[in-house]
Amino acid sequence: MGYLEYNVTIEPFQPETSEALIALLGDYGFESFVENETGFQAYIKEDEHKVSFFEKALSKLITRSEVRYTFKKIKDENWNAVWESNFEPVIIDTRIAVVAPFHQINPDTKYVIKIEPKMSFGTGHHETTSQVMLMMLEVEMKGATVLDMGCGTGILAILAHKLGAVDIVGIDNDPQAVENAIENFERNSCTEIIAITGDTGAIPSKMFDIILANINRNTIADNVGEWMKYLKKGGYIIFSGFYEEDIIFLKAIFDKLNLSILKTTTNNKWACLLCEKH
Repeated sequence: MGYLEYNVTIEPFQPETSEALIALLGDYGFESFVENETGFQAYIKEDEHKVSFFEKALSKLITRSEVRYTFKKIKDENWNAVWESNFEPVIIDTRIAVVAPFHQINPDTKYVIKIEPKMSFGTGHHETTSQVMLMMLEVEMKGATVLDMGCGTGILAILAHKLGAVDIVGIDNDPQAVENAIENFERNSCTEIIAITGDTGAIPSKMFDIILANINRNTIADNVGEWMKYLKKGGYIIFSGFYEEDIIFLKAIFDKLNLSILKTTTNNKWACLLCEKH
């Protein structure tokens, strides 16, 4: 199966326009993005592709910039070459390093995570991923049971393992993402992490101390009520994948579920929330 690569140019370039369009495309099935100085590349599976998806996302975008795009087919085997040319090591708050197997470096950080990104979202580059990882450092992970919804590359589950969590489950609805996550679990010597292909209905029948949900606003709003059934009283959920302006919308839902916001962080308009179940 191949992928389609969209090359998007925004003129004049505005970071907020790029970020807003990326968020919209994520809701229409685009899986990965590589940002640059004039826009970004976006990737979607060929068998899921419809030109109307991009046009629908574009129609919802509010901007004064001109957005132009072209797209082309790329083969699976070309994906690693694309990432190797764009993927740089990430250092998060001097404590966490995210590197790829082809990087010839030895970071001087407490935690080092090796990620082969392929087509999965989650390399630490995006503000949502890095904020969740920083928030995880503030929660007691030692001995915790952790559920990672929309696990992507498995980066958050791997960090949970390195922080001392003992029972970790990662779930993603993309079989390729799950395959990638399993490879990354092996690469980081944490093969005991369970990876499952599916959605909310695939959550094992047990309770968790911590849930990680770096997905998007709509998925969170539609599923958080079900996720709460698997969270222990006094347990935590770390959310990201949405904008600062979405917090009010989500808080109204959380309040009805006895889920309180303990801490909020923002980075370049992207938000992250640490919540506790009462």
